[in-house]
Amino acid sequence: MTQAPTEGPDSESAVEAGGYRQELKRTLGSFQVFAISFAFISVAVGIFATFDEVLVTAGPVGIWLWLVAAVGQSLVALVVAQFAARIPLSGSSYQWASRLGDPKVGWWFGWLTFCYLAIAVVAIDNALASQAFMPLAGIAADEDTARVITLVVLLVQAVPAIASKRLVG
Repeated sequence: MTQAPTEGPDSESAVEAGGYRQELKRTLGSFQVFAISFAFISVAVGIFATFDEVLVTAGPVGIWLWLVAAVGQSLVALVVAQFAARIPLSGSSYQWASRLGDPKVGWWFGWLTFCYLAIAVVAIDNALASQAFMPLAGIAADEDTARVITLVVLLVQAVPAIASKRLVG
């Protein structure tokens, strides 16, 4: 009978006593990097882009379904956060794909991230303004007002992002 390790259940000797060799493979293929990015981008865009349609067709049940989807998205965010903590690289998916895959894959993911930030973030902020903020604030539906609110939301998001880069740099 094997003696129990004294360092604790998560120690290297405890893992080896169970017949496993402790290792962290720091490699990802093109498909794995794509899967992480797809899970992050498509779910977020889909939730906010279809929120009004869900409310119209599903009614109050849509609100509860949105909460379920938000919990699922939070789990995806936790996975990405754990991944980022294990492989601390600045530069988002470009750096991860370049170092874990190859630089050509990283270049494509850099451009996909740019497109996401240029298109999806604006679409999500516009949906937030027109479908959530304006009805909650009692503002009449008006596309010009929604655009102004969208620009304000984008500015509010840009200030901490710029400030954080300067603080870290």
